[in-house]
Amino acid sequence: MTEVAPTPEAPPDPSRVRTRWDWRDYALLAFVLAIAGWVRLTHIDSGLSFDELWHLASTTGIGDAMSRYRHDIVYPDAVSLTNLAHKQGLWKIWTGMDGILHPPLFLVALRLWREVFGSSDFVAHSFSIVCSLVSIGFIFASARLAMNRAAASFAGLTCAFAMTQVYFAQEVRAYAMMIALASVALWLMTRIELLGATRRCAIALAALTLPLMLTHYFAIGGCLAIGIYGFAYAKPFRKPFVLSGLASATIYVAIWLPFAIQQLDDLGTGDAFLKADQGPMHVILLAAGVPFRLLVERDYQFEKTPLFSAVIFVLPWFLNRRLAALRPWAIWLCASVLPILALDLARTTVHTAFIRYLAVATPAVPLLFVGVVFATGQRKLAYGFGAALAFVGAIYLYSGARVLLDADDLTEIRRIIEPRFRKGDAIVTCSGRLPAFYCDAMTLTITHSDTVFPAPLAVITRPMSKQLVEQLGTRSVWLISGELEVPVEELIPGARVVYSYPATPFVLVRHLVLDPSEDSSPSTRPELPH
Repeated sequence: MTEVAPTPEAPPDPSRVRTRWDWRDYALLAFVLAIAGWVRLTHIDSGLSFDELWHLASTTGIGDAMSRYRHDIVYPDAVSLTNLAHKQGLWKIWTGMDGILHPPLFLVALRLWREVFGSSDFVAHSFSIVCSLVSIGFIFASARLAMNRAAASFAGLTCAFAMTQVYFAQEVRAYAMMIALASVALWLMTRIELLGATRRCAIALAALTLPLMLTHYFAIGGCLAIGIYGFAYAKPFRKPFVLSGLASATIYVAIWLPFAIQQLDDLGTGDAFLKADQGPMHVILLAAGVPFRLLVERDYQFEKTPLFSAVIFVLPWFLNRRLAALRPWAIWLCASVLPILALDLARTTVHTAFIRYLAVATPAVPLLFVGVVFATGQRKLAYGFGAALAFVGAIYLYSGARVLLDADDLTEIRRIIEPRFRKGDAIVTCSGRLPAFYCDAMTLTITHSDTVFPAPLAVITRPMSKQLVEQLGTRSVWLISGELEVPVEELIPGARVVYSYPATPFVLVRHLVLDPSEDSSPSTRPELPH
């Protein structure tokens, strides 16, 4: 017999919930997933950002890719940092996370995915796309359970065309995987709300906190929602829920906490760029716009974020008697945003400005937007509202706008060098007047190229000595840099610029020829700033 226990506030009546799917449900889900897959595949960007390349490099087991090639040293046979041909053992990912402010599950999963399907850029993108489709499937299932197949279709299509979700789905980072796990958890909460708690659902819900926290630290909001809802509304099976949660926490501490502690040294500097004391109201307004920004996001300026999305935090609590599933969805949204908001208010940071940090809230957003209107009894209006959200997302998506770019796109560097590079050429990178971060970013970008590497490589922060130039072992050098503090011929003694190619407004690629007859000792020249 199925273990079902009603809650005293709103006794669930499983007989009124249509749990059995027919061919129309499967057909609609297949249609929604086909549309979502087509959008994600046909609008995928061929390039990879620095953060994506960093994740790819980390899957090889080398640890922090930014520290792989030390500065002011010539590596005569440098290799691609992202190619699995140079991989280390899978356990090296787990144990080599020093200096990396992320848990390891996504990197391990992506490594296994690349091992099975190949190490191309498309394969790397496809992992996030599959995770995104999984999340849409569970959002559809939650809406189907709480409302009907039409509402489920519109909730699914909203995610399919939401430009923010398309971005997450195409990015080689952990956010799509975190959203997929969050969608499974919210589906379980929806089942408990509508069908009553069962031992199996309670245990599975609590157990999901383990993979969530091993995927991203900012999944903490979703784990908070699971804890609140499970403890308060899975009462008949509170004991197995708590035991499952404690087991997940114990496993997490045993297998990851020692490595997480090693990351604490970088915690203070890891979010230094987010330090901005712009006042609590600025942060609150950013948080208020989260529901809409998870669907459509063009920039980080809260003044341009429609504040009407903030009503989604409030209305579900007044309408949950009309649609019971609004309660777990509202708990998920509020609990997901609250920890990040509290973090910003306590530390005067602006994590809320970057919608990726709130990605765990995603599955609740389309459900609440459609569910709130559905709960008013205006079903046609709910369908129209869902269709409008999908349409708005499609318009923004097809407008060609780039979204959520927190770092410069440096892929043009590879496009310039690859067709012109000849065997025996050397690569030199230098940040120049740009922040030191760019030196490592430019190095990682070019070392992603299998057509260029292996090749001689030097990452420099000061003018090269004549001996260092000789170690390059070639007369043909490609210099990738920002604006330089000193002329090229002083930075690299004996260098003569053959041609310059602008890669970005801030980065220039120069093809140099070295004249060994030139003797330019840099001993008296000032060092470039780090």
